[in-house]
Amino acid sequence: MSMNELTPQDLEHDVIVIRLTDRYEAKVNEHGSRTLTAQELYDITRSCWHITKEKVAPFKIVLSVYEGEVKEVYTVCDWYDHFTTFNENRGKPPRKPRIEFIGDIANADIRSRYLGKRLKGFFTQGDQYPVRTFTKSIK
Repeated sequence: MSMNELTPQDLEHDVIVIRLTDRYEAKVNEHGSRTLTAQELYDITRSCWHITKEKVAPFKIVLSVYEGEVKEVYTVCDWYDHFTTFNENRGKPPRKPRIEFIGDIANADIRSRYLGKRLKGFFTQGDQYPVRTFTKSIK
């Protein structure tokens, strides 16, 4: 395995992986650049996901992933019902109940373990669901 690859067995924390697609690509197209601002990346990562608060409540670290690469690492302060927190990059309201988090960029120690890594073995081919929870491996 490459030093730049990350597998589920490499996890040192329980994490939520959020794969960004449409909203990330829309922002990229809006800018005409592959780079988003830190605020834009945070806002599209943190909301608005079809998963229950009960399932994600124990998880305090979120990996924001685009095209298999960890773009940012966040620590979660808390989870909320969708459209109940301020978000300047919000899309249209969803038809089904969703959740979102409030958080911060992870501390340097946690961030350095995951930022820029390429995910390998986290999702099966054809898996369309963008949010997955992973429990750290026991080493």
